Amino acid sequence: MPAFSRNSASAAPPMPAPMMAMRGGVARLGREVQAAQEATDEVDEAAARLLGLNRTDLRALGALAREALTPSDLARAAGLTRGAMTTVLDRLEDAGYVRRARDLEDRRGVRVEITDRTREEIERIWGPIAREGQRLIAKYSTTELAAICSFLEESRTLQKAHAERIRSMTEEERDSTEPPRRAAVRPARTLSRRPAQPSSRVRRDGRPSSGGR
Repeated sequence: MPAFSRNSASAAPPMPAPMMAMRGGVARLGREVQAAQEATDEVDEAAARLLGLNRTDLRALGALAREALTPSDLARAAGLTRGAMTTVLDRLEDAGYVRRARDLEDRRGVRVEITDRTREEIERIWGPIAREGQRLIAKYSTTELAAICSFLEESRTLQKAHAERIRSMTEEERDSTEPPRRAAVRPARTLSRRPAQPSSRVRRDGRPSSGGR
């Protein structure tokens, strides 16, 4: 560190205790949120292996566990294109985890819903977590729970916004690395040269000319 930085740091007034406590609390909160995300990710990874799914398929299945969705709505919820979502749904349907059903409100539409097998697997894997979580939540007051919910809602909005930002960065990088498309080059038109025709001129001596002068 440069000398002037050391001097300025030593000359700075001490930070008030409440501010230090606030910074310490924020730092701890950041660590705990990251640790909780990693623990959730560990559970999801273990569940995906048990179910024989990849993480993308598990994310789609989690969205459907909350409510039946149209393929388009599911694609938006999972952050996938409609083409990629069709592939995911084909795998989940072949494995017996979801089924496509006619939309009761729009007979021309299709909704995707989970099967009884999926409900059984959800209870087997996440049921114990939910029951233990309820006992954990019971320790907090209504006011504390409201603050926790508010934080989680805003955190989810933040994460989704940045997920969209990162996806757009990926698309921009892909577009910048693709070679430019060359315009189709039309072949040049060649003028056909007509073969020289023998001259029909007659020389002065009455004999036909051979074409030369």
